[in-house]
Order: sequence, then C-alpha cells, then structure tokens
Amino acid sequence: MIDTRLVPDKQETFTLGEAVAGMILNGLGVSNRPLSLTLQFFANKPLDLLWHEGVHADLFNRFKLGRYAR
Repeated sequence: MIDTRLVPDKQETFTLGEAVAGMILNGLGVSNRPLSLTLQFFANKPLDLLWHEGVHADLFNRFKLGRYAR
C-alpha cells in the first residue's frame, strides 16, 4: 500500500513499504527494541520468503531505517 502511494527509487532494492513492514515485524511483541537492533533481529530469518529474492539482513541498517522513520 505504501509503495503504491510513494514511487520507489529505481536504484533501491528495498522499498519504503518493505522497510516499514520490517520495522513492524521487529516491533511486534518487543516494544523496547531500538531500530539499531533490527539487523540482528532479521539475521536468521528467511527474508527471501518474507519479501523477495535479494533482500538480506544488511538492508535493515540504521541508515536505511532511520531515513524512512523521519
């Protein structure tokens, strides 16, 4: 839904909608977890099944998520 409203940058492999979905998954049940630990949360998850091929835990870094969290 987010990606239909905001045009994704063609150079990005990870869209705003995917980043928001990752932040929501990271926050479910863990209210005190900072965004900087999202990378560790997704380190052992099957991200290609959750999103698409090419999405890996390194994309959930604080720079990417911080840019979208503004």
